[in-house]
Amino acid sequence: MYPFLRRTILLSLLLIPFLSGAQTRIFRGLVTDEANKAIPFAAIQVKGAAEGGYCDEEGNFRLSVKSADAKELTFFCVGYQPVDMAMADMAGKEIHVVLKEKYNQLDEVAITAKATKKTGKSKILGESGLTCEGQAYMNVGTEYGIYLRQGNAIGGTLEAVYIYITNLGIPDSRFRIHVYDADGRTHLAGEDITGGNVIVHAAKGNEWVRIDVSDKNIPIKGGIIVSMEWIATHGNDNTIQKKGVMNYQGAVMGLTTSYGQMHKFVRFPFENRQASNAEWLVPMIYCTYKK
Repeated sequence: MYPFLRRTILLSLLLIPFLSGAQTRIFRGLVTDEANKAIPFAAIQVKGAAEGGYCDEEGNFRLSVKSADAKELTFFCVGYQPVDMAMADMAGKEIHVVLKEKYNQLDEVAITAKATKKTGKSKILGESGLTCEGQAYMNVGTEYGIYLRQGNAIGGTLEAVYIYITNLGIPDSRFRIHVYDADGRTHLAGEDITGGNVIVHAAKGNEWVRIDVSDKNIPIKGGIIVSMEWIATHGNDNTIQKKGVMNYQGAVMGLTTSYGQMHKFVRFPFENRQASNAEWLVPMIYCTYKK
C-alpha cells in the first residue's frame, strides 16, 4: 500500500469519533396534557444550549439538536409545569411527553371577586380609540407588549383583551397572548398569570381581535402587561429574518402613538428577558375588565 494512502486511511479512522460526535440528533414526538389532549405550540428547549423549537398545532414536534454536549430537553408551555427529559437513548424514537397543569393560587382568590362583582359594567384598561400608525412583524418567539395602568380605581377581573392585526403578512396566522402581573412602581413584568395556553388568530386583517379571558379569573392589581407572542406556525418562519430578509410574515400587529410603556420579550432561543425600549410607537392593545 502506498505510504500516502496509508496515512489518508489512518487519518480518516481517527476522525470518525469526532465526526460521529458532531452529528445532528433528531428528536420526534408528541406533547399532551394528562387527559392525553395535545398541547399546541408547546416549546422545547435544549438545556444549556441556544437551541429549541415548537410543537405544531396538534402537539407534534421534530427537533434537530446540533450541540454535542447537550444532555437534557425541557418541555414547557403557559399554564403547565415544565418537564425535563434526559436525551440519552431518545434520539430516533417517538417520545410522548405529558405536561401537568399548573394551578395558580391567584385563580382561587379571583373566583370570589368575579362571582360577586360580575354584574358591573365593563371598564376600559388602556385606550380603545387607537389609530394604526405602524406595523410590528417580529421573529418567532418574540413578544411585543404594553404596560396598562389601572389608575385610582384599583381592582377587578380581566374580561377581554383586544389586539389590532393589520392586513399585511398572513393575518390568520396563530399567535399567543400573555398577561403578566406588573410591578406598579417599576412597571417590570412579574409572573405570567394567563393561566392557560391562549392561542388566537384574526380573520382578514385590519381588525380588532377580541380574546375572551373572563374564564381565566385574572385579577388586576393596579396594572398589567399584555403581550402578543409570535409562534412558529402558519407563515411565521424563524429563519426569514436570520437571513437578513426584511419581509412581512405571519400576523402583523398594529402600532400606535405612545400611550403606555412598551415591553419586548425574547423567547427564542428561550431566554425570557426584557429589552430596553424607547420607541415612539407602541402595540395596539387594550383590555376590558369588571369591578
